[in-house]
Amino acid sequence: MNILFYSSNSEVIKKTVAEGLAIRLLSGYSLNDDPYVESGRIIPVHLSDNQVVSDLYFGCLVSEQNPRYAVIQRLLDDYTLLK
Repeated sequence: MNILFYSSNSEVIKKTVAEGLAIRLLSGYSLNDDPYVESGRIIPVHLSDNQVVSDLYFGCLVSEQNPRYAVIQRLLDDYTLLK
């Protein structure tokens, strides 16, 4: 895996995802009331229906403007089939 960008600033990471330059894997719990999600600038994609804890799931944030959106979606679909 090649890491091309690293930041511990969550706002910078969300802006980078919203601009279609990155994807992010994180807990769905952290998306509650997120303005980027509420505005549709970033779209949560659930990786699995299996919940680790009753209200906690893992997902991926990706902008629909990302030119690789379809490839990312296919990758995530394939991943969930493995579960």
